[in-house]
Amino acid sequence: MIEGAFTHARSGIRYRVYAEGDQATLSFERPGGRSVAGRVSLKYFVGSNTRGRTFLFTIDRFLYQSPINYYARARVWDMSPGYADLTSMPLNHVVDQTCLFCHASQVAMPENGTTNRFEGEAFGQEGVGCERCHGPGSEHVRDPKPANIVNPARLDYVHANDTCIQCHSQGKPLKNPIEGKYYDWPVGFQQGLNLRDFWELEEHKLGETNFMHFADGTAHKNRMQGNDFVQSVMYTRGVTCFSCHDVHGTGNNADLLRPAKDLCTTCHGPNSPNGPHAASIEAHTHHERGSRGSECVACHMPQIAQTIADINVRSHTFKFITPSMSDEYKIPNPCTNCHTDRDTTWARETLRTWAGTSPWRVN
Repeated sequence: MIEGAFTHARSGIRYRVYAEGDQATLSFERPGGRSVAGRVSLKYFVGSNTRGRTFLFTIDRFLYQSPINYYARARVWDMSPGYADLTSMPLNHVVDQTCLFCHASQVAMPENGTTNRFEGEAFGQEGVGCERCHGPGSEHVRDPKPANIVNPARLDYVHANDTCIQCHSQGKPLKNPIEGKYYDWPVGFQQGLNLRDFWELEEHKLGETNFMHFADGTAHKNRMQGNDFVQSVMYTRGVTCFSCHDVHGTGNNADLLRPAKDLCTTCHGPNSPNGPHAASIEAHTHHERGSRGSECVACHMPQIAQTIADINVRSHTFKFITPSMSDEYKIPNPCTNCHTDRDTTWARETLRTWAGTSPWRVN
């Protein structure tokens, strides 16, 4: 584990995470008139550490999130999302099945009358297990053969993508509440069934900006890659999430099959029928090869969906958001997101000078 310590300026509390034998421990202390001191044993961790990692602890078998996170990109410990402005010592951020469904496997049922108290372990397996994507596996373990396990690569593109959409989307169960409880995940779904029989994506009314969506329906928040992707031309043409990502992990950012600068051009090379309709990538992007602006994701997948702290995830509609969309609907556009010293008027006028760019698409 990564040990560390820091003092939260607003509350004056000093936090420290350290190993004590084979146990991870969080201590907290604030001296003076409003003194606070204590420590808890950190029982579980959540997160791949690509963006960050948080820790969970129990008090009398009730499960809670640590008030501090480790942020991998900045390589620092800091307050968990939503905790930055607190002046007290919070040890009451409930962790229930909604949190655990996407971050763990074989999640247990809480005790009656509670949402976060578990008789034994809260879940049977850390992280996303095989059965989340491949369906029940006991028969396959007894008699391994292709016929008794789900292979998403052999499914049609709708069911294949649903493998990922079950977690990477915002929505609600078709029946909610269920036995008096409200859920934020597709209760009862397992691979091999139809996700549409358990889950519906968050609704959006075109032109309205809300907590989940920008006015055009593009995702505004994290865990909405599926909401974005099903709107895209890529989805309707049969592209799947694992056409680009290797869910078992790679050394590339976001577990891409290849670095982003190379991956997109395997299908979208110069003069490709899929686009771009230009003799070279530079002629299409109007940016120097190797520059940030020459990368496909810079313009077609801007980082505008808000997630933890100051880390945003990329849009998955693959649409180019024009400067005028920013003016009219307050949707961030990739031009001024990168050129932060410029405004939308500059971006619009610059785009109009680009040869081969339709004037009807840059307003």
